[in-house]
Amino acid sequence: MASAQDSVAFLTALSTDGSVDGSVPPLAVYTGENIFGRDDCHVFGKKISRKHLRLTAWSDEREDHFDVYVLGPNPVEVFSGRGKVKVKPKECCVIGDTDVIYFLPNDLPFRLNVCHRKECSTVSNTVVETTHRTITRVISTSVPSAVSKDVNNSGVKKRHLADDEGAWNQLKEEINWHRNDANAGTVPMIASGRSLKPVEIPASKLRRTKFSLNFPPSSFHLLHTTGLPQSANSGCVRLQDVIEGDVQVAILSNYMVDVDWILSECPLLRRIPVIMIHGERGGSLDLLNNRKSKNWVLYQPPLPISFGTHHSKAMLLLYETGLRVVVHTANLIHADWNNKTQGLWMQDFPRKTSLTHRVSSGFEEDLVEYLTHLKVRLVASVPGYHRDRDISKFGHMKMLQLLKDERFDSDFVRSPLVFQFSSLGSINEQWIDEMRSSMSAGKTTSGDDLGIGEVSFVWPTVEDIRCSLEGYAAGNSVPSPQKNVKAVQKSYWAKWRADHCGRGRAMPHIKTYARYNGQTLAWFLLTSSNLSKAAWGSLQKQNSQLMIRSYELGVLFLPSTVQRAVGSTFSCTGNAHSKEIGRAEASTFSENEYQQLRGRPGRLVTTNWEDDPSFEPFARLPVPYSLPPPRYGPRDVPWSWDCVYTKPDIFGEVWPRDVQFYAAQGPM
Repeated sequence: MASAQDSVAFLTALSTDGSVDGSVPPLAVYTGENIFGRDDCHVFGKKISRKHLRLTAWSDEREDHFDVYVLGPNPVEVFSGRGKVKVKPKECCVIGDTDVIYFLPNDLPFRLNVCHRKECSTVSNTVVETTHRTITRVISTSVPSAVSKDVNNSGVKKRHLADDEGAWNQLKEEINWHRNDANAGTVPMIASGRSLKPVEIPASKLRRTKFSLNFPPSSFHLLHTTGLPQSANSGCVRLQDVIEGDVQVAILSNYMVDVDWILSECPLLRRIPVIMIHGERGGSLDLLNNRKSKNWVLYQPPLPISFGTHHSKAMLLLYETGLRVVVHTANLIHADWNNKTQGLWMQDFPRKTSLTHRVSSGFEEDLVEYLTHLKVRLVASVPGYHRDRDISKFGHMKMLQLLKDERFDSDFVRSPLVFQFSSLGSINEQWIDEMRSSMSAGKTTSGDDLGIGEVSFVWPTVEDIRCSLEGYAAGNSVPSPQKNVKAVQKSYWAKWRADHCGRGRAMPHIKTYARYNGQTLAWFLLTSSNLSKAAWGSLQKQNSQLMIRSYELGVLFLPSTVQRAVGSTFSCTGNAHSKEIGRAEASTFSENEYQQLRGRPGRLVTTNWEDDPSFEPFARLPVPYSLPPPRYGPRDVPWSWDCVYTKPDIFGEVWPRDVQFYAAQGPM
């Protein structure tokens, strides 16, 4: 459990007479972003929003500061020695010690009690562990400055924010978002609009993952999951954290799109040009056409081979200063961005100058080639029959091409592989060997082949689905029929275990592939590709042709691309970051130490990695499942969504629902 020294303040519930209401536990306030609402206040009426307000705590050399921003549709009132002020939705107010916040319209009072500075922990010397920052070099580091304006109203500082929260993004530059929370008590779990019973998550099962919430503009993150302890969501991102700032044009690529939901989450998309590349069909496509904004252009890529889908999940956000590239695993629907385990990578690229327009990188070339096939590099899949030189451009043959040119530590010789996915196609042992061969490519630094590794398939059991945050409803997003599941030998199956990041009950929609030794990674792939021939391709005509049915997209993390530079990185939104070395107190490096550091090879590790990093640069990736993944036991049954399950789930419901409807939806 987090101690009082982990927090900088508390929100204390008050009774109508102004005394402390002992029936409501105090709400801890941590440095950075804190979101409070209905569940935190122990009020379950709809008048208080689930995310009613955001309280941001930050410090300068003189004092602590606290900003209240109203997220929900209902306002709050702030009472202080300077008077009373009503803070409406999309407005921000600065508060101080002993000020009282009333949640309207329920008139729930909470008093801010600030800890004495000597009693509160600081974040200046905490380890801000960064993830992999780049797959290609950043050409320019010029970042525009941002200015925020204050409006004085009744003696209370108040910031008026636009719908797209542009001013809020400026304010974030002043804030240290690092959250050092390990609070793991009884928390309410939310799924599908229904409240679950409180679930105990022992603090011993949650590691302190010290990711910065003010995330670097190029990094790999898990998505924020509703109902988890703050420590489990530290460093995780929401859709609003990605589509932010002064976006000029947005190109969104996905399979499923809930246009009403995405417009409510990001009102900015109502006002700017949006190109939506999608995979919707039938009635879902009709709905998308009818509900989209006038500024949207829909594009459905051609599918030249039957049973293919447009499954790539990505965003290209154009700013005046550059381009934000995002690759992720979530459909653009509420459940995917709130209830499941998902992953996201993004990087900001500056506009090229007259001096750099001829300079390119492998990443840029991959991206351009993929977009060219969409008619509008990375590890991508594009439908077609790929031969000759094109055979190594896509699918698992692209992985083979990239890995065989890498040099890895000798510890990875014949080391195991893990394939983690949320849909299983019709595969056989011959194709599994084909995939394993490509994924086992690479040589040691001495030139020896790494050799074929043993493979584990991380896949939820029936019991995992039944007891998940969504109950059996989570099985809709794990769409594999029994005939495909039964075709896989039981020796491959491994359990979804995610206690270290608090996501044991948040079913995976993320797709990852990796080679590992302990908690050190040879490489790691975040992708939209499930385990299927349609996504990865299959060799034909005596291995001279690769046939792919679907569009897919992923990013590959390699030790050779671990960032070694200490300095600011480019951000389209003006949030530059420094000291990206994965070591505590990186600012204490001497020039000689830094020069030694530059010559060392990079390293990829998980959040469970505990070795002494010394001066070796490393990227700590938030791999959401345990390594090595535990094998299935004799009673474990892999999930199949077309079977009948009569044991009630956590909501008292049984399975199936309308299986035929969901079977028509594809791999998701």
